[in-house]
Amino acid sequence: MVEKRETYMDKARRIYPEVFEDDKLEYLARLYARIDWLQTELDYRLLQEDIQEVREKNENLSDD
Repeated sequence: MVEKRETYMDKARRIYPEVFEDDKLEYLARLYARIDWLQTELDYRLLQEDIQEVREKNENLSDD
């Protein structure tokens, strides 16, 4: 059985059930998509920084 993933529009409808206008729901859905993208970008940058830090520590250990 295929599991249905919640879309941004589903999320907007779930969190704001009193909003019935599609354009407002679409705007909220776009905001959620933007937030997810920004979070992913931040996670990626933090991961890159962690990887660089580990590489520098390894280089320092191998130099000793």
